[in-house]
Amino acid sequence: MALPQQEMLKEYRDRLQALARGADQGGGTAAGNQGTKDAAGEKIQVTPYVWGSGPAPTFPKAAAASAPAAQPVPQAGQGVSAQEAKTVSQARDYLQGVISGGSGGYRSDYTGQIADLYDQIMNRPKFQYDVNRDPLFQQYKNQYMVNGQRAMQDAMGQAAALTGGYGSSWGNTAGYQAYQQYLQMLNDRVPELEQRAFDRYAYEGDQMRQNMDLTLNLDNIDYSRYRDKVQDWKDDRAFSYGAYRDTMGDWQSQRAFDYGMYRDAVGDYLNERNFGWNMYDAEANREMKNYWNSKNYQLNVKKFLASLAKESK
Repeated sequence: MALPQQEMLKEYRDRLQALARGADQGGGTAAGNQGTKDAAGEKIQVTPYVWGSGPAPTFPKAAAASAPAAQPVPQAGQGVSAQEAKTVSQARDYLQGVISGGSGGYRSDYTGQIADLYDQIMNRPKFQYDVNRDPLFQQYKNQYMVNGQRAMQDAMGQAAALTGGYGSSWGNTAGYQAYQQYLQMLNDRVPELEQRAFDRYAYEGDQMRQNMDLTLNLDNIDYSRYRDKVQDWKDDRAFSYGAYRDTMGDWQSQRAFDYGMYRDAVGDYLNERNFGWNMYDAEANREMKNYWNSKNYQLNVKKFLASLAKESK
């Protein structure tokens, strides 16, 4: 009959052997079976664990934790649309067209006329009066000579009538004096004719200057129109530059905002990935630690059973 102490020892051995059999089902094979007997004489099968006698134990895979699924990496520049970039390009092209087109240099249509009028005014001969080249004087001259000859003939006829129809020196003298009076009257008209000629000269000069003023006024009108075009070009250039700068500023702001959003997305992606991997590593390390603790516990149990088996022999 077995002693109570021996029954307790047997029960404890059986429980350890059951633990050892459960460990053998998860890895490692026995190097051999050794039969022993307990104090009551009953045979006990002990399966000691011998490291390296069987296939190498496999490391467990994490059950609760799994590697995080690969997420698509955010792409930069997705926020700036092609239409926005096209708008910036159109604004730049329009500005370049305005600048390259320019306002053009001023070209007067009256340059030749102005030069001719200026030459006529500045190089005009000084006033000189030649009575023999004055047509009006020639008219007066012919008229006064005819009248003088007629007066001379009348005077000579009157003298001949006084002398009974005979000519005399007195009659000739009277006729000559009458003719000279008309010549003197013609000479008296010369200052008047000269003044008239000077008035015509001055009038022609005034007409030249008026033509010059009129031509200059027409040229000034054209130049004013040109300056208006220049100002319109400057206004268009300033507006185009402002529109381009506004469009570029909006595009740059949008690009900066999109880049910030992209960097935030990348940061979130990296944080999420790192968090997933940290969780996975922590779970895997925990399970690996549990695995090795279990293996070490099972190994210790088998060693203890083996020692008991040796002691029971």
